[in-house]
Amino acid sequence: MDPNTTPNTNQPTGNPAFQNTIPTGIKSSVAAGLLGIFLGAFGAHNWYLGENKKGVIHVALTGGGFLLIMLSAVMVALTAQVPFMGFFFGFLMFLSYIAIMGSGIWGFVEGIIILVQGDTALAAKGYTVAAPVAYAQPTTPAAPAAENTEDKVAEKETKADDKKSDK
Repeated sequence: MDPNTTPNTNQPTGNPAFQNTIPTGIKSSVAAGLLGIFLGAFGAHNWYLGENKKGVIHVALTGGGFLLIMLSAVMVALTAQVPFMGFFFGFLMFLSYIAIMGSGIWGFVEGIIILVQGDTALAAKGYTVAAPVAYAQPTTPAAPAAENTEDKVAEKETKADDKKSDK
């Protein structure tokens, strides 16, 4: 077994395909936020966080918008002689553009929110994050730990020996 890899304890141990794998359940707010900012229109941050329903909605809005824009552009060109049909498909093209832009803005805003809230918010939502998060701080200070008297005696003897050697 390679000492540089961490075994994944969530996978079956008898299957050699799962040996020496790194756990993938740890999520990062920085990664999710950047995915939301740059690929938010496609729901990349939602797919990363496992929110598949929201990811499907993003993909449907963006992909459906692109398809409707292409279809509308073709139909506007084909129906150039019929004024009402050109207007109808032009309006459909505009609505498709709004759907794409809305999905992109929605993803961008979610990415900013995820970045600002940080790993603490992800941990509060139930995600596993890399750093441990402390939610409640104690209201009274903790009592100091009892000091070991043997360590104090050894420390005093060491200081006394150092003073003797300096003279």
